[in-house]
Amino acid sequence: MSLKRPSTFHFANCVLDSARRSLMAGEVSVPLTPKTFDLLLYFVSNPGRILPKDELLSALWPDAFVEESNLAQQMSLLRKAAAEAGVKESLIITIPGRGYQFVAPVESVFAESLSRESEFPPALPSQTADTELILQAIRSKTTVVVEKSSTELPAPRALPAPSILAGSRFRIAAAIVLLFAAVGGVYAWMHRPRPVLRKVLLAEFENHTGESIFDDLLETGLRIDLEQSPFIEVMSHSMVGEALESMKKPDGTALSADVAREVCERENYQVLLSGSLVRVGSEFLLSVEATSCATGQSIAAGKIRVSNESEVLGAMDTLSRKLRGDLGESNRQIAQFQVPLVLATTSSLQALRAYTQGLEALDSGDGKGAQILFERAIALDPTFASARRALSYDYYKRLDFVQSTSFIEQAYDLRAHTTERERFDIEIAYNVYGLWDLEAAIASMQLYNRTYPDNAENWYGLSRMYSALGEYPQAIEAGEEAYKLDPRSGDGLDTLCRVYRRANRFADAKRIAASAAALGKDSPSIHSSLFQIAFVENDAASMKRESEWGLAHQQVAQTLAELGFASASLGKLHEAENYFARARREAIRNGDSDFGDIASMWMAGILVESDLPERARTYLKQMTSEAGDPGTAAYFWARLGEPARAQKEIAELASQSTHNTLHVYFDLPELRAILDLQARKPAEAVAELEPSRKYILRDYGLPYQLATAEAEAGMLDKAAQDYRLILANTGIDPLWEHCALSQVGLARVLARQKDLKGAREEYEIFLGRWKDADPDVPLYQQARRELAALP
Repeated sequence: MSLKRPSTFHFANCVLDSARRSLMAGEVSVPLTPKTFDLLLYFVSNPGRILPKDELLSALWPDAFVEESNLAQQMSLLRKAAAEAGVKESLIITIPGRGYQFVAPVESVFAESLSRESEFPPALPSQTADTELILQAIRSKTTVVVEKSSTELPAPRALPAPSILAGSRFRIAAAIVLLFAAVGGVYAWMHRPRPVLRKVLLAEFENHTGESIFDDLLETGLRIDLEQSPFIEVMSHSMVGEALESMKKPDGTALSADVAREVCERENYQVLLSGSLVRVGSEFLLSVEATSCATGQSIAAGKIRVSNESEVLGAMDTLSRKLRGDLGESNRQIAQFQVPLVLATTSSLQALRAYTQGLEALDSGDGKGAQILFERAIALDPTFASARRALSYDYYKRLDFVQSTSFIEQAYDLRAHTTERERFDIEIAYNVYGLWDLEAAIASMQLYNRTYPDNAENWYGLSRMYSALGEYPQAIEAGEEAYKLDPRSGDGLDTLCRVYRRANRFADAKRIAASAAALGKDSPSIHSSLFQIAFVENDAASMKRESEWGLAHQQVAQTLAELGFASASLGKLHEAENYFARARREAIRNGDSDFGDIASMWMAGILVESDLPERARTYLKQMTSEAGDPGTAAYFWARLGEPARAQKEIAELASQSTHNTLHVYFDLPELRAILDLQARKPAEAVAELEPSRKYILRDYGLPYQLATAEAEAGMLDKAAQDYRLILANTGIDPLWEHCALSQVGLARVLARQKDLKGAREEYEIFLGRWKDADPDVPLYQQARRELAALP
């Protein structure tokens, strides 16, 4: 059965179109995140009614429990968007103690019918055969649904040094690789606040001048020019490489016209751009042509003759502006996102060429070669901000964090000499591995999404950032938005699978893993998540299958370490020691002594948590380098009974942690809490940890320390709540021993509360899981004695 429902809502100077999920303020399109749009839609659907916070939380997150801070964040984003759109009157007021009220008059326009089954408009459909764009018919206002490509220099995916503090062994920061995708249609064309996004592949430019300086430089220049537009997506080098691999072409195959056309068709792109530079006497003739990938017919073309080589970049700017206009972008929008190449990059052709060659070297894995080329570009033009960012990332990949931080700081200071998009990239990278300020990075990425709302990889990056702080509803929302835009990204599938697993949505994680496998993009990270899910579900067959995959795909040391964690989590410490010893030997045999030391450090941490400090010292003595940061060192000194040395490391950590989100909210409070507990000051430990509660599900370290301190302080109800929080969220880090420790901790709290039945159940669950544990493990022995002593 169908009902008439409002399709558009008019209020203030705004029009909200529920079917197309768009908001216009006058002639300006107002970008909103999906959840913020849903919030506004709910308000305008209920004008004048006081909406309690619980109702709004249920409407926006119907299948999840989220805290009120999530709603407050969406309200802040909504009010900020309204202010930036020039809405002067108050739309929403807060009714203290009751909720919110939309007070602006609303006029509703009804569509013919909408399904009764959907409260909010449906998500955009996935791409079908009908979405093929025939670009020679641009004026026909074709409806388009498109995909993505990566076009940016990647930024780090993980923090630099593993810390034993937080239960998770791989601290995810963010991959800040940026991609484009969007949806357009007939209505959007006719009333176009912005044009339909075009997906473009750059073929190899033909250099007929005989001057090597122009080799690859022309493509780089046009790419930088086009990528300034939020409405053009240029296929990344990595995506081209994947397409060539699927075509059985050797790595490095040139994108000649025929090869490029096939890549364009395979990846469902729309426009193929080719060009050439020819010497005509003493002058240069620069030519560019855009053809439809679907038909091969010409869409647009342009030629410019210049008198000398120094004018080539300016000619490229002129041609790119023409192309953007021919592809549907307005002059106003082009002007808004058009910085000349000489200002956005460098006025030196030699510097630009060195930078281009550096990117190619970096992409091929030649980090040292890339460093030399980026340094050459910087020497030729000291204001070349993008070259400094690229050099920073090169150092980061090679684990030289001092130099990496130095060069991203320099790039940040020079960011005015870049395009809008590159400025965003620099600011995000600066926040992530310059300051390690994840909160600031999230704010920067949100602002980026307001400018480039159809950039799938930035949404995936935002998902990773939220996950790194344990904000899983937001991480899932961002990840699902990215997945709508680009369901084929290997990194994106990794991200969404991991976020679903950490949020305990195991069925969804498996679904994404299956999609990745079908695309040939099942990575070690995805198989690790499947192994961990199988561990939680006691699925021995699946654990065996996933570990065999890792051993067969050159992930031997990592897989052995994962098996070691699984054994330790079941109390089989001798078996775990064997696995970690093998992981260390395998890593060293393959020249990765750093991972060998990390494997020893992990085993030492397990033994410390198992009250076996002397065995832990044996593994720490194996280490030949500092595998961890000062926080890791402080942790071991504290747990091994050397508080003075721990305090020294804590002071060093605090001196470098003004902005570092992980240090401020996790490492420092947890370390100080450990020392407080050793000094028999549990109340002080709780006070140290409580401000970090907003990120309590980042890993198990924080809730476990809180529960332990609360129990010792006699705050038994709170302790039981925090232990249960860990046990209810086993997907965050299934293999870490805090789950087993929390089971026993909860049993002890319940026994103190005289809930003997509950305590007995928790002890029996623990001992059932540890039925094959080593009999000499202290925790196992204590749990058996405590269960036997219950009345």
